[in-house]
Amino acid sequence: MKTALWMAVALAVAPSVALAQTKTPARTSAPAPAAATRAPLTVSSLLPAPAALATPSTPAQEHERQLQAIRQALLEATMDRPTRVISSAWVDGDGVLHESAHFHSQAEVQGVRILSYVQGEEPVTAKVDAQVLPWGLRQTKAADGSCQSPPRAWRLPMTLQTRLDNGFSGSQQHASQWLLKAASHYWSERLSESKRWQGQESARPASNTYSQMLYGSGEASAGWAAELSLSPQPAPEDQALPWTQRMPWVAPAWRWSLNLTVGRRSAPDLPIQPVWTARQSVSIPIQDMTHQPTVVLAQLQQALERKVGEWIQTLEQNNQCEPLQFAVLRQSGSQLMLQAGQGSGLRPGDRVLLMNPTHVPSRVLEPGATQHLALAEVVRIDRHQTELQQLAGPALPAHGQWVALPL
Repeated sequence: MKTALWMAVALAVAPSVALAQTKTPARTSAPAPAAATRAPLTVSSLLPAPAALATPSTPAQEHERQLQAIRQALLEATMDRPTRVISSAWVDGDGVLHESAHFHSQAEVQGVRILSYVQGEEPVTAKVDAQVLPWGLRQTKAADGSCQSPPRAWRLPMTLQTRLDNGFSGSQQHASQWLLKAASHYWSERLSESKRWQGQESARPASNTYSQMLYGSGEASAGWAAELSLSPQPAPEDQALPWTQRMPWVAPAWRWSLNLTVGRRSAPDLPIQPVWTARQSVSIPIQDMTHQPTVVLAQLQQALERKVGEWIQTLEQNNQCEPLQFAVLRQSGSQLMLQAGQGSGLRPGDRVLLMNPTHVPSRVLEPGATQHLALAEVVRIDRHQTELQQLAGPALPAHGQWVALPL
């Protein structure tokens, strides 16, 4: 190999030597100018200089570059959406005119994922594919109103609470408790098969540090929540009843109203903000319950299971294009936790984008609107919560609502 390398050097030097020998001065009387000193040709001169090699960037620079690419991608995607400019002006007590303008875009953040990042002499730009932009920006709904499923089955926690209203007495009270318990069982059973939500137990009071680490803090009850309530339903008018139930010697039927409320709760002690509600009337003729209790209860169980399954299916269809956002919980100091634990689909090493949902992307065109975005990484997954480590972006303020979007 050394022989072949020296032969290549010799061939590179030979033409220049032969060319120098053929050139002679045109006039012998004039002194020949001094020849410029030529540096000796070496093997190292044929190789690229070490200074030309790109300097490897640090992990912190890579994280900042990724975050900047996401900001640019959000801005470019929002520019394609209709935007309203809301301007206002007022005069203060000193007679000074104040003016302000707000840009409100119709875009909705529903997920961000960047394929790669291109770096060269020009500023860093994001190589964005239509399939990895926020869901509300990257695609249009199909003819049937469906949207593409996420690349991974990320599941949001949803707690369930039950409530039995007053107004039941006697044996109907016992039947009401059984009915509400059965509906709750079918709800938890069908929700375990969901690709979007996972059932989560309501937070227990943490009496000490060990209990808090085992069951999570009380903030775990915030976020998505469902409530099943059972209330008495008044009997309809006589003309709406079949003639067999209008006889004076026939006992009236037991009637209930099974109500479902699904929504978000910003704090454990605050009520649910409804997103979707449903209602189902349930009735049991007392005469049938007396003569054939097993048959009546079996039919009621089948009807409950079928109706609860329809509710969950409708709920998933209505929210399949909605954002998958995990609530960010602030702990002591700068520790960040997600309201998502085992079964959420998150894995150690996954990265998430932290943002304020009220600013991005609806107000992304305002100056500095994307500067609050932050990049974080999943480091540990507990039973109900997930610990994050912030990689890039400004420190999150102590107050305010923050969400995390998986990348």
